Amino acid sequence: MGQKTKLYKVLKLGKQIITLIPGRYAGNTAHKIFGRLDCKSGMRMFKVNRVFFANWEDAIAAGYKQCERCKPRYSDKYPEQEALKEALLAKPHIALWKSGPPPSRRNRQRAWYVCLNWQDKNSKKGTYRQITLSNSFMYGRAREIAIRLGKKCNLPVLQHGPADFANIFVPVERTNDIDVARDKQALKELQKNKKALGFNSAF
Repeated sequence: MGQKTKLYKVLKLGKQIITLIPGRYAGNTAHKIFGRLDCKSGMRMFKVNRVFFANWEDAIAAGYKQCERCKPRYSDKYPEQEALKEALLAKPHIALWKSGPPPSRRNRQRAWYVCLNWQDKNSKKGTYRQITLSNSFMYGRAREIAIRLGKKCNLPVLQHGPADFANIFVPVERTNDIDVARDKQALKELQKNKKALGFNSAF
């Protein structure tokens, strides 16, 4: 078996979720303050009071204020996280995309669709392949379809976007070759008789 996948706990909409992507900000539950991961004040807090947020919006929505010492910014990025993000994008995954402009003028919220994405190893770096798997739906319905396909093929589900890149389904850690072979077959079935379009990553 391969190396065990590392998982992270982050706070989203008041609930702790398991994700393949580490939090971008750390929060102190005792003082309702959040800051950068490399903040010296944050590093001194008790672990029992520490929570992590995937993005700026989640921290603000939870009622946390910015740390006055490290002064976190909306655009904060870390090289380690960017490398992990690129590694996730390179592997086959179910992708949840928002189209722009919306395909329907009557219902502008019906703008989300589901794809199968992976990096083309035979092309230059940053070139990805995509197979569209659904029509456009409202977010809740598209998310439901994406997670169902993720479970069927045991693939991670990633919500794409420069401002809101998120992992919304974590695949099961397989422990035997039969399950691994079954997952590979499910992926092949998903790719069968579909035309893969090439595009360059916007992230």
